[in-house]
Amino acid sequence: MSRSVVFGFDDLGFAGGARERVMWDEEFATNAHMLVAGKSGTGKTFTLKRIISQMIRQLPGREPVRVHNFDVHGDMHYPDESRILFSESTHFGINPLRLSSDPHYGGVRKCVQNFIEMMSDSSPRAQLGPRQVTALRNILYELFEIKGFKVNDPMSWVADADSDEAPDDNGRIYLDVPYDDRELAKSAARAEGVTLQFDVDEKCWWCSAYVGGLGRWPTRSRGRKAPTVPEAARFISARLKTMLTGGGTRTIRLLEEHNKKVVVWQAKLRKLQEGGDPAEIEAIQRDIHNGAAAMIDSFTEYVLSIETGRELDTLTRYESSETLKSIGDRLDTLVATGIFKPRDPPFDPRAPIWSYDIAPLRDSEQQFFVWTKLKQILDDAMELGPVNGPSEVRVCVVIDEGHKFFIHKDTNILDKIVKEGRKFGVSLICASQAPSHFSEDFLGNVGTKALLGLDPMYRDGTVRKMRIDPKILDYVVAGKIAAIQVSDKRDMSHQFRKTRVGN
Repeated sequence: MSRSVVFGFDDLGFAGGARERVMWDEEFATNAHMLVAGKSGTGKTFTLKRIISQMIRQLPGREPVRVHNFDVHGDMHYPDESRILFSESTHFGINPLRLSSDPHYGGVRKCVQNFIEMMSDSSPRAQLGPRQVTALRNILYELFEIKGFKVNDPMSWVADADSDEAPDDNGRIYLDVPYDDRELAKSAARAEGVTLQFDVDEKCWWCSAYVGGLGRWPTRSRGRKAPTVPEAARFISARLKTMLTGGGTRTIRLLEEHNKKVVVWQAKLRKLQEGGDPAEIEAIQRDIHNGAAAMIDSFTEYVLSIETGRELDTLTRYESSETLKSIGDRLDTLVATGIFKPRDPPFDPRAPIWSYDIAPLRDSEQQFFVWTKLKQILDDAMELGPVNGPSEVRVCVVIDEGHKFFIHKDTNILDKIVKEGRKFGVSLICASQAPSHFSEDFLGNVGTKALLGLDPMYRDGTVRKMRIDPKILDYVVAGKIAAIQVSDKRDMSHQFRKTRVGN
């Protein structure tokens, strides 16, 4: 049995009593992607709810559809949803460094590259420079390596960490509390009247009850797990301290001083070979003799200053301390948003709709959040493998104000989902004020479009991009008649139909 979404009835014969349904049918549609467009007050929210209520209808012999609802204003509520608010004050977050284990679509390199691109795209006025990109890539590669994920070994890309919130035999619940957060954790425990102590043998903090403010730290996990943004920020801070205060900086300085002495000595040697006044030659000979002794001393001092043997490697990998500091500042800013906490949101697995309330976040933070989750949703779908038909739906993604998350570049995740997601059962449903906010490529890959009433300023752009008859738009009445296009394999003309959606 196939899924279907009824938008309304064909308006042509409606007055005469005919009731021909205008609908998306999973069996005949070319894909399950939809765009709902209209200015405020034209019924976008009502239409989205109508679509989702039909998408999640349980069908005999079919797995239920999981809906991910990204609520940018905090007003897109659905019955039977599981809703979680995301802000800097809540205990839950997302991890953009969570990598896919798929040997073809996943891996460390793709994960790092996506993260770097999202950092730049979410702050177009402060894009990462070439040196910053190189240094951040090397930092993250090294951090993944430490965590057990090797760039060129697909067998190592599987995260096998597990955690347990249940107390052990001694009533202890162990937490992953970073060293820099220890005082915050103590304060949270005192506020809840809970015991919090450090276990020297386990090298880990434990609490007597996992409640209240302690929820911002995840329970201890064993095994291999991907690094997080806060861990990357702390890792950069540690590397920066090593470069500024450790042996690395002194070693590099001594080598630079030795090289300068060598350059001066070689210049004097060339001058000696050229000949000249005997008195001048004698002075040059003394300088060369003394310079040779000075070079031996400076090289000896350089060699003795070496501590790890990787001081020069550190410099070449991370460019400079200034570059590393600038990257650290950017990651600290991301951590401060509060959306990259290591603890996963506890959505109710029984609820068909998971709503991400991201209203408290700024626009750039919302972008980073949504792009991260969309990538992870698509990765998870790809790991499950292709579905049976191009319109079969396993996962449905709903994005209000979709234009906020669309950027005109090849790596845009919205474009990737409409092009590749259908093969893996991912349906993208976007709402926006006008189709003209999106590229022609995106619009061409969205099979179903509902125009509910556009502002006049978007009319010409919509007609040009969608090649729609302007008279169709004149016929639209907000809340009553919409222009609906459904890409159907039985009729490839894909004409917009005047559709009665209200009384």
